[in-house]
Amino acid sequence: MREEPETKRVYDLEDPTARFGEAIIEFAKTIPQNPVTNRIISQLVGAGT
Repeated sequence: MREEPETKRVYDLEDPTARFGEAIIEFAKTIPQNPVTNRIISQLVGAGT
């Protein structure tokens, strides 16, 4: 049995991650703010950025 050389894939995640964070913020801006949703919005933005 021959062994395949181990190849490591390089992923550039900086730009997709930044775009995802920006999209989360834009989405959060569309959610109506009230005492219930304010905490959820804060958690969503915190987790997504």
